[in-house]
Amino acid sequence: MMSFNKLENFFRQYLLIVAVSTGFTIACFLEYTPLSDPYKAEFIKNSHRVLPTLIFFVLFFSYAKIKIKEMGLRRWHFIALFIQLAVSVLCALWLQANPSSEYFIIVESILVCFIAPTAAGAAAISSKLGGNESSITTYTILSNLLAAVFIPLLFPLFTSSMEGTFTENFSIILNKVFPIIMIPLALALTIKAFFKKLHTFLITRCKDMSFYLWGISLTLVFANAILNFFSSSESNLMLFILSIVSLFCTLFQFLSGKAVGHLEGQRVSSGQALGQKNMVIGLWVSLSFLSPTAAIAPGAYAIFQNAFNAWQLWYRARKDSILKLQGKPPYKE
Repeated sequence: MMSFNKLENFFRQYLLIVAVSTGFTIACFLEYTPLSDPYKAEFIKNSHRVLPTLIFFVLFFSYAKIKIKEMGLRRWHFIALFIQLAVSVLCALWLQANPSSEYFIIVESILVCFIAPTAAGAAAISSKLGGNESSITTYTILSNLLAAVFIPLLFPLFTSSMEGTFTENFSIILNKVFPIIMIPLALALTIKAFFKKLHTFLITRCKDMSFYLWGISLTLVFANAILNFFSSSESNLMLFILSIVSLFCTLFQFLSGKAVGHLEGQRVSSGQALGQKNMVIGLWVSLSFLSPTAAIAPGAYAIFQNAFNAWQLWYRARKDSILKLQGKPPYKE
């Protein structure tokens, strides 16, 4: 019988596969089983309700581990933020000017892939690759702040799923997005500063809570993304194009991040910061404020980025073995 530790290690290693498989199974059951028809709409509605709460607590438990004294700003932080923001703004302005274009959904997908903030787990992956954990943690906070401000600012410029003026739509999106992204940070820092015992409890007894909640949210997001894929009115060619666009966005952000960070000897940290996205947020904002089709690209991005990370970890282990035989230390920023 499998022990709890072995089961935990299995989920840690294969969480993405488990989440994708479970989400796909749920989606297929709801889509193709006649008896499930009454439950499909309820599942979609309730998962949309619970996702913001899951995102909130994933971020909260992740922020609770932050070590403020080790954080500091670097030049690559601002360059990476500029890339994230510049592409998003250009896409939003193009979408506003071309609402009837056949390329609308493609540009919309690019925007979501860029505006989505850095994933809380990016620091852990960066550390395994030899990156600087405190440096990427700093960028994660900056990236989430940028997303919390600019998603409400940019989406009302082009979204057709909401009625009302720019100001009204901005207020609606801001009230939903900003608290979910930024209140967890404020709450975690408050507890760290004024409630030491509670903070110690959180980082010792609940240190893996964000991991498990992330797994649940990922399963719900994939199930919704696949249901959207099944029900999409787009052609098979367009769905294929959206997948290719997502792959391009993944590679571009990882590689451009590495190029930017190379200037300061932190190519791993910068690459993970710009490339490893919190696509649970990306998918949630797509489903909530854009369209079901817009959620296809960020769903594919989540798969591509984890595949790229898996390759990086394999390559790192292989390179470390070679360096060890040569009597050289592993790469560390």
